[in-house]
Amino acid sequence: DDTAAIQSALNSAAASGSIAFFDYGIYRVTDTIYIPPGSRVVGESYPTILGSGSKFSNIELPYPVVRVGKAGDSGSIEASDIIVSTQGGAAGAVLIEYNLNGNQGSGLWDVHTRIGGFTGSNLQVANCPKTAAVSAACEAGFTSLHITSSAKNVYLENNWFWTADHDIDDASNTQISVYTGRGALIEGSNIIL
Repeated sequence: DDTAAIQSALNSAAASGSIAFFDYGIYRVTDTIYIPPGSRVVGESYPTILGSGSKFSNIELPYPVVRVGKAGDSGSIEASDIIVSTQGGAAGAVLIEYNLNGNQGSGLWDVHTRIGGFTGSNLQVANCPKTAAVSAACEAGFTSLHITSSAKNVYLENNWFWTADHDIDDASNTQISVYTGRGALIEGSNIIL
C-alpha cells in the first residue's frame, strides 16, 4: 500500500515548493490521495495511481481516489503525465475529484483515467469477459472525473477518461464487460477543456 508514502511526498513537495516526481510504475492506494494547493506533480511515462480496496467499493458512498484541493481551498496546482485507475470492483470510486478554486495557470495536463483492460487492474478478460449480465466485480468506478461546485478556473488539456471495452494486454484485444457510472460530472465554473 503506497498511500502514506505518496501523501507524505505530496505534502512535503507542496510545502517546500518542489516538484513531486513519480517514477514509472503502479502505485496501489487504499485511501484518498490529497493534492494540496501549491502542488506540482509530474509523472515519468504515465505512472498509475491504482485505487484498491473497500473504501472505493460502495456505490452508495462515492469516494475519491485522488482529490485535488478540498472544498474552500484556493491556489494553484500543476499535474501532468499521470494515470489514475482502479483495481477490481470499485463501484464507489471517483477517480479524480477536483475542488480547487484555482489561480490562472492551474490545471491538469495529460492526466488520464483508465478503468480496466490492463495487467494489474483485475478487470481483464479472465475477470470480466464479454457478457450481457452485469457482475459487481466488474463495476469499476462511480465516475472518472468530478469537478465539484467549489471548483473554479480549472484548465484541462489532453485528458482522457476511458473505461475499457477490451483487454489491451490480451494478444487478441478481446472484448470485456467493465462498467463505470459516468465519465465526467462538471459542476464548477470557468472550466476550460
